Amino acid sequence: MKTWMMTIIATLAALMMSGCDEDGTPLSSYSSSDLDAMCVDFLAEMDALVATVTPEQGCSFRAAVETHNDSGDQSDCEIAFQKCLKEEDEGRDDALWCSTNYNKAGFYGCEATVAEFENCLLGSVNEMTHAMKKITCETTRANLDSAMMDWMLPSDSCLDFARQCPNWGDAQ
Repeated sequence: MKTWMMTIIATLAALMMSGCDEDGTPLSSYSSSDLDAMCVDFLAEMDALVATVTPEQGCSFRAAVETHNDSGDQSDCEIAFQKCLKEEDEGRDDALWCSTNYNKAGFYGCEATVAEFENCLLGSVNEMTHAMKKITCETTRANLDSAMMDWMLPSDSCLDFARQCPNWGDAQ
């Protein structure tokens, strides 16, 4: 997987879960290995959403976020963009990534279901991919901040999830 995509995934490291939720079982009822398996499933779903972002769009987003300043000088952004495009695919071992990159302690006492969590997370990833497609080195600082806030502000489904999982934010 390209480094720019790994950057996106790392941005969402705290958000790794999925699976089916036929019986409305709270997340706190799942074992650690169940949560790891759900994470692997979610990575596949997330990869499909992120794949709608081209490498150029992903690198443009990454470069803009990493280098934007108030001066309007875009040269650092253009350099970062070109460097990103040249990076090699790093690959990812989903099972290893899931077992080491998110803190399952946040699910202790969590009454939200997998479906409720997935609704929040996939909605957030979808919003992020839309924002990524709009941000370039030419994006002004104000527009960058606005686009980032559009997907960083929690949706109603994420606020509901947070109310049902009071330890989630503390565990991140």
